[in-house]
Amino acid sequence: MVTAPDFGRLGLTDCHAVADKLRAVQSLGDTYDLVIVHRDADGMDPEKRYREVAEAVTSEWPG
Repeated sequence: MVTAPDFGRLGLTDCHAVADKLRAVQSLGDTYDLVIVHRDADGMDPEKRYREVAEAVTSEWPG
């Protein structure tokens, strides 16, 4: 089963950073076996987006 958390349940209107979204997912209290992070790199260096996602996952979802 594939599910996507409803960030609207948290009343978040300005949740754009990857780290913010990972914290929001965890605060929902659900259990996830896999989290897929999609972050567009349009108009910027893809390496910067890769580092952004890697740093957010390492700090907010270690393990």
